[in-house]
Amino acid sequence: MLETPTRNHPTVVLSRVLAVALIMALVSIGYVAEGTYELIWGSVAIIALSSIVLFIFWAKTAIHATDTELISEFNFIVRKMKAVPYSKIASVNVIRTLPNRIFGTATVQVNINSSINAARPEISICLKNDLANQVRNELSARIYGLNYSAEQEQVYESSIVLTNRDAILHGLFGTSSWFFISSLFFTALSVVFIVFESAGDMMGLISTSLLFALSFLIPMIAMIIRYYNFRVYRLGDTIYLQHGAIQLYKTSFKVNKINSVRIKRTFFARLMNKACLEVDVVGINATQDTTPVLCILTSMDNIDKLMRNVVPDFIYENEGRRQPGRAAIPWLMKAFWASLFTALVYAYPVWFLFMGDVSSLNLVDWVIDPLRVIVVGSFVFLVLIYFGAAHLGFNNNRLDVGKDMFMFETGIIDRVRTVMQYDRSQIVDVVAWPSARRLGLARCKVSMLSSSGHSVSMSGYYPVEELEVIGEEVLDRIEDGRYDYKKSTF
Repeated sequence: MLETPTRNHPTVVLSRVLAVALIMALVSIGYVAEGTYELIWGSVAIIALSSIVLFIFWAKTAIHATDTELISEFNFIVRKMKAVPYSKIASVNVIRTLPNRIFGTATVQVNINSSINAARPEISICLKNDLANQVRNELSARIYGLNYSAEQEQVYESSIVLTNRDAILHGLFGTSSWFFISSLFFTALSVVFIVFESAGDMMGLISTSLLFALSFLIPMIAMIIRYYNFRVYRLGDTIYLQHGAIQLYKTSFKVNKINSVRIKRTFFARLMNKACLEVDVVGINATQDTTPVLCILTSMDNIDKLMRNVVPDFIYENEGRRQPGRAAIPWLMKAFWASLFTALVYAYPVWFLFMGDVSSLNLVDWVIDPLRVIVVGSFVFLVLIYFGAAHLGFNNNRLDVGKDMFMFETGIIDRVRTVMQYDRSQIVDVVAWPSARRLGLARCKVSMLSSSGHSVSMSGYYPVEELEVIGEEVLDRIEDGRYDYKKSTF
């Protein structure tokens, strides 16, 4: 494997120097336009200096392995050594970015069981593709005890049939519905503005197109490319994920590293009877995910099948029960206070349009009345949104407390069903604002370690004594020996 100290592949330096050169080339375009050619030499000096610094870091950084740990050393002026015991490794990921695929390399990323700097791998090394797969295989064998090789990956079929059409639908409707709706709203608003205010204005058309691309089109396409060719399967007690059209991503983790499972159904996904599956796993965040996706948007039948084949320990049959009738009061109070705050914001604009000197706006007379209607209408619309959200929040929340697990179902437009085991809970808080506390109601906040540091799940409003059962059960399981440390090995 890495018995002798090994450096990153030299193309790492080349790709980073090219990135710096590209940035400086874009900056230099402005210098050429302004005729300040002497500043171009400054850009060249920056590229040269960056090349020297990057080369030194490359030459002075080496990684090697012993029988018990993986070690990264940097020795230039100061010496820095980082040792990762194999027993602490949570996942070994192989990433192939576009430069990796061009140069025939791959990047091995090692994540540990820690929520600190969870978005960054603890050790990362770029090697030739075949050597990177060999390193991953040997590390995986040490961690998972499986005789598994990259050459055999195509032999194992995904636990469910997923098509690239599913990846496209996930890119469109797998994100928050609020994000989807707001992106479309602001894009439509910009188009209307261009049509009525800047007809024939090419710059306005370009700015609107850029807004649409940056707010909606590019994130959607990036997600589709990222989750293209998605595969998920389980061997023994290890789950394997693989996806990507341009940047290939492979990872694996033990089932006992999962802290919670979420079935996420956005508004548009529910219309198609589809959902996606997310998991909280410490030490898997190799691609900056806040929550690793265990399954992209697919049918509920596929979700049920995947749960039974891959994470049967998190299957929860009970639907849960709604909030008690009196829980409607705190939801309505939230809507009331939001409406009051909005009214204070709107107070001056409304007063000015109806009572003030509107002539100072320099608008033609026929525009004033529609403007008044728009302002008042937008206020009424927001108030209706607040109370509509309160109604949905009251009706959509579910709670169920079982023997080994408990479940929260939450959401206003997007629904999320979170299944957690007592032995994986880190902190359980029962909290209540005055409007709920006077009614004997509260909300339960459960914190768990996750790939983004920690995740928090919040229940709806339920009687305090029912919610306190969750925290009491966690402590009781520790005291009477039912607590299974193997479910929380970090």
